[in-house]
Amino acid sequence: MCINRQFYPSQLNDFIARIEWAEKGQGNRNPVAVVNGENGTDAIVIMAKAGQTISLDASASFDPDGDELTFKWWQQDGISQAKATVSNATSSTVKVDMPTTFANDEIYIICEVHDQSKYALPAYRRVIIKPTE
Repeated sequence: MCINRQFYPSQLNDFIARIEWAEKGQGNRNPVAVVNGENGTDAIVIMAKAGQTISLDASASFDPDGDELTFKWWQQDGISQAKATVSNATSSTVKVDMPTTFANDEIYIICEVHDQSKYALPAYRRVIIKPTE
């Protein structure tokens, strides 16, 4: 099994929370990441022009247990040679400055949401930004 060190703490916490559910029949649940008003797990696709600034909003995200949330936005490595700039990356709303050139690339921005519970369970949402004329 290949373990990505970036996700290991979240995977371990999720596993421990599931054991607690199995033992007690209740426990912490993962938050729900809602980006630009879109609920669900499918990737969100946005068209953008080179040099454009786009807004992403996860403020409608919630935790079914009522726990406070923290946010982290980042560009997924290994997808594109082009690099976007995410401002205010630990806020529920961010601005993404597109590079001046990304004609044939797609940029993947990840919204990572954690609840502030005993295990800090995660939710992730992928935003795929495709170039447009």
